[in-house]
Amino acid sequence: MKPSEAKTAIRTVVDRTTAAVGGNWTVRSGPALSMCPGSADDRGVTYKLILDRDGAGDREADLAEVQKSWEAEGMTTRRYESRGEHPITSVIGHGGPTTSIQLLTREDGYSLTGVSECADGDFDKMVLENDF
Repeated sequence: MKPSEAKTAIRTVVDRTTAAVGGNWTVRSGPALSMCPGSADDRGVTYKLILDRDGAGDREADLAEVQKSWEAEGMTTRRYESRGEHPITSVIGHGGPTTSIQLLTREDGYSLTGVSECADGDFDKMVLENDF
C-alpha cells in the first residue's frame, strides 16, 4: 500500500464515523505521519487522526451504530467501559482499513482516534523531504 492510499483510507473511515454520529467535530491532530507500530527500523508509515466533539448524544445508540459500521468494513470490534461515577464508554476497532480506531464517549463529549494501516515508506526520508 502507498502512503497516500493509507492516508485516504483512514480519512474515509473517520469521515464516515463522524457522519454516522453527527455533531460538530474538530480536528485535534492529523493526519500525522508516524512509524508503523513495532517497526524496528524506519520502514513503514501510518497516519493518525484525532478529532473531538463537544456534547454527547445518545451514547449507547452512537456506540452501537459505530460498532455496526466498523464491523461491516471488516473490523473486529470490542466495547470498553471505565469504572467510576462518570464512566467513559468506547468501541475499539482493529483491521479492515485501519490498524486501530477508537470512539470514546463521555458525558460532555466524544473523541475519535484512528490509525491507518501500515504503508510502504521510509519515515525519516519522508519527514526530511516533507513528503507526507
